[in-house]
Amino acid sequence: MAKTLSTEEWIEVLHGGIRPLSLRILQAVYNSLDHTATAKAVAETIGENVRTLNLEIGNRFGKPIAKQYNLRSDHYYGVPFQVFAPKRKDGLFDWIMREELINALEQTGLATAPEITKTTYLLTWNPTKWDWKELPERIQQIASNVSIEDRWSAGTTTKPKSGDSFYLIRLGLDPKGILGSGVILSNVYKDTHWDGSGREAKYVKVRFDKLVAVDDQDFLSLTELNEPPFDAMNWTPQASGTQIPSAIAQILNVRFNGAEVKEAILREEKADTLTDIRRLEAIYANAVPRVKEVISKVIERGSVADVVKKYFKYECLACNAMGLHLGSFLKQDGEQYVEAHHVIHVSKLVKGSLSASNIITLCATHHRQFHHGNVEATATTPEWFSFNIDDVEVKVPRIDAEKLLG
Repeated sequence: MAKTLSTEEWIEVLHGGIRPLSLRILQAVYNSLDHTATAKAVAETIGENVRTLNLEIGNRFGKPIAKQYNLRSDHYYGVPFQVFAPKRKDGLFDWIMREELINALEQTGLATAPEITKTTYLLTWNPTKWDWKELPERIQQIASNVSIEDRWSAGTTTKPKSGDSFYLIRLGLDPKGILGSGVILSNVYKDTHWDGSGREAKYVKVRFDKLVAVDDQDFLSLTELNEPPFDAMNWTPQASGTQIPSAIAQILNVRFNGAEVKEAILREEKADTLTDIRRLEAIYANAVPRVKEVISKVIERGSVADVVKKYFKYECLACNAMGLHLGSFLKQDGEQYVEAHHVIHVSKLVKGSLSASNIITLCATHHRQFHHGNVEATATTPEWFSFNIDDVEVKVPRIDAEKLLG
């Protein structure tokens, strides 16, 4: 674009009246990490589909503004967002909100949407009772951003309503687990039972936003669901319609849907016990690198990291191994200042990277060198980490977190 709107011009746009759906999209992106989100993530947040979002933010929002302010753009959703960021590994583009629009939303008080209470339900599918022959085709369609709507049994409940969320679990036949998610499009209604008996049954209309095969890495197995932090719920109900507690629904949204999380919320997480860390690993296993980095800082500054520092006597393990004394300082409590460091970088999708056993202690100088200098982890055993530091092989001890903290 040859020109972008100033903050004052964006305020003029916002005060001049804005379509409710356009505002919800802007608020969803504003409240995402770094004011950046994909269309898919925004769709999951506000309960719409990607095609509707692109049409709304492009033709119905961006196009009139471009004409009014004489902006030139090949894609009108480039008016509020910088959309031509490098492609992500998942093939999606990031919508990066323009700084002037961020300022305008904050100055007009429109940055935060009113809290909307939504409920999440568990719907069930038993392949021993119904052979879903179209499932492979449906998975391919959703992967191609084709919206899939259907009706689904609500069991005996009448509580689900339009706008609520759902997860679909496969039961009755191994492998069991969650393979789908989406939005409920109607209140509960009665219709002829799917088994052809002539009976009536309760249904809801649904839109699938995600469906995966049982061998997909995103398939959430019953084994995992029966472990913390998901084990507070019964995942094998007799029928659809069980309400998923909001705390578990939030975790599912991150784990299964890959939802983006506000950094301020991340920083409120706790890492004071091994249970806390196991929970964080389960929730953020598939999170984007930036989210993992924030969580790693939470762990490095938590009580578990304090135990690790005490175990290593507040010493820099790199200094000890290399016979150096780069020095630090004494804190007000008389302890030597050291920093916790995750050896396996948390931005990598490696199981255990957030674990306490992945933490060593370093002085501030070595900590920066490990992040920005010529340092490579060369080997890992249950007892040791080995590094190449400026072409020097160094070995430092590793803790057994389960033994120390379990």
